[in-house]
Amino acid sequence: MSNYTNMDFLVAFANHHRMTIKNADKAMILLMPFIIMDVAYEYYRRDIKPLELRQLTKKYRKEWKEAYDRFNHYFFDALDADMQDAFCDKMDSFKRFMYLDIVKLQSKMIRCLPDGISAQEKQVVAAALLSNRIARIAQDMWGACYQVNGTMPSQHSGLNGILTYTKAFAKEYVKGKQAYKEYCPAETEKELYKGISDFTAACFKFVDYDIKTA
Repeated sequence: MSNYTNMDFLVAFANHHRMTIKNADKAMILLMPFIIMDVAYEYYRRDIKPLELRQLTKKYRKEWKEAYDRFNHYFFDALDADMQDAFCDKMDSFKRFMYLDIVKLQSKMIRCLPDGISAQEKQVVAAALLSNRIARIAQDMWGACYQVNGTMPSQHSGLNGILTYTKAFAKEYVKGKQAYKEYCPAETEKELYKGISDFTAACFKFVDYDIKTA
């Protein structure tokens, strides 16, 4: 399989969407909404996908996955099959590199949830809420890309879907067990926000991941 660089992915994406790359270093942010959401997808894969669910909760999970796929296709449609495989391999390696960041952030989110649901349920709700928060960051990045390039919509409908259905999923999942609220006590709020900031910064290490793994 070809050893594609991040620049190869960026050029393929830009060409597909008829963008002109003027500053390669700054233009790499075009990939970051996809990178951060790919890393965040681990929460869905590990904690949400295997669940046996009630009908409505299952519907929200399906809508969540479809929204993610809709967003992801915006990038993958720009790549041929060989590049898609190479990108997936690179992301698998990068997510192994990010594993501790993924686990640590989820632990911080769990500590922000109210009592009244089990530890397993907290893990699931934390996965949904983190997916929601990270999608907000990705949507902000998407908006920044639009401001810079002027060729994309200011928001992506797939990210909007993730924002909608992660919240709906979490609310329905704990229905009848705990009054739903995204609760964050004062003593842990600062730690959570720092954790999300650290997680985002770690995702940006993908930009020079080629160099560090060469």
